[in-house]
Amino acid sequence: MNALLRTPLLYLCLLITGAVFAGCDSNPSGVEPVDITVNLAFSEGYDSAASAGTRVTLTNISSQETFEAEVTEEGQASFQDVPAGDYNVSAVLTLDRQTVFELTGNYPDKDELSFNGTVSDVRINQNTEPLTVELTAGRLGDLVIKQIYYAGSDIIEGAGFRDQYLSIYNNSNRDINLDGLYVMGVHGNRTPDGENSQYLTEDGQFDWNQSVGMPDSVNANEDFLYAKYIYQIPEDGTPDILPPGESVVIAQNALNHKQPYVNAEGDTVSAGDPSLTVDLSGADYEVYLADQIDDPQPSDLDNPNVPNLRSIFIFGDDFILDPLGRDAYALFRTDTPASDFEAYAEPTERDVTENTTLYPQIPTDWIVDAVETQPAPTDDQIPRKLQNRLDAGYTFVPGDFYSSQSVIRLLSKDQEDRSILEDTNNSEENFTFLEKATPRAMPPQTANTPTGTQRQRLRTKRERAISLDTFESRWAPRVNR
Repeated sequence: MNALLRTPLLYLCLLITGAVFAGCDSNPSGVEPVDITVNLAFSEGYDSAASAGTRVTLTNISSQETFEAEVTEEGQASFQDVPAGDYNVSAVLTLDRQTVFELTGNYPDKDELSFNGTVSDVRINQNTEPLTVELTAGRLGDLVIKQIYYAGSDIIEGAGFRDQYLSIYNNSNRDINLDGLYVMGVHGNRTPDGENSQYLTEDGQFDWNQSVGMPDSVNANEDFLYAKYIYQIPEDGTPDILPPGESVVIAQNALNHKQPYVNAEGDTVSAGDPSLTVDLSGADYEVYLADQIDDPQPSDLDNPNVPNLRSIFIFGDDFILDPLGRDAYALFRTDTPASDFEAYAEPTERDVTENTTLYPQIPTDWIVDAVETQPAPTDDQIPRKLQNRLDAGYTFVPGDFYSSQSVIRLLSKDQEDRSILEDTNNSEENFTFLEKATPRAMPPQTANTPTGTQRQRLRTKRERAISLDTFESRWAPRVNR
């Protein structure tokens, strides 16, 4: 080919290449963006005008890109040019006491009343009809879950899951007696594409209405939670008073995990990198099961200086939080003895025998606070366990399991006598994460931003984390069941 022919051909190729790349830059997915309308509806006696100004957020599940719009007086939020994909839709509205009075004729108990609504895992494309989100008044408690360290630390260089903890905060302006307070993990279906779909709800969660022996007169899915484990702060005759603005730490093992220790089998255990784990020797409570079960974790040692929680319903062989983030957590109070808690099998269990696990049924009216967590990356989401009025969102650590990260509630405002933490019953709005879990950390005022290196982890971690799925729940021997 001579030079005269080569030059025009080269020019033509460059033009074609440029056009291709220009087209890719303008629409990388090859799918036209869409417009979508979100309608808001109240679950109780408020008209659509009351929702004006509500912030509605679309969050792309894979990329975590967000789109926001405000609701008009007609109760609608309009979004333009939204990339097609799978989204979570959330809405948050906060009304002050006077506004609530003007709308309803009644004053709420609190200075503010928060409403939340969520629709999870919605496919948005050219065929998507307008969406409807129902706003439900949230339950605002005086005690809140402040921090959850479920991820644990590196299983080789850190402490694995033996250094897990959660903390509880007094968000009120009065002293609170913690005696008798229950801490629970919430049980539910954790498989996004669950088998036995005839026993699941449309959201993929267990349909507890179909559990063997469930009375027809109850709304088993909406009015109750089902426990994976339950522990109780003991009532020992001396009130455990938590002042306003203070917190308590509940440890799986109240040890200084940064230092070597001798476990129950006589082995000396050390963290290769002590900076990855935490010192829990100063925890306020711990869970000790070695005197109650046959095969406890070797790390389950009793710190005589730290009170033990009373075991009600045990999961596995220690106070184990799911490192993958597939749990939900709740605090509750009741005068009903634990021995009288109703309990039911999973609805997929059709042949219930004396060996079938029955999960305690906890009325949502007993709940003081609840928090939903999800795995990271967030396209590994599992069916939600909490009703919107308890938690309309979820939180997660971006570094995933064994990352040394924790989730922590955000600071709302500082007052002279205490800090007030965010509590609108929407963990997506109320929580952020700590790069390194710190048991008594001050809550940040703004959300932290993940870095690009936080997803690095050992290949062995997933295998070790999933092995926890073999653990089962059972009643503690001291509960007369």
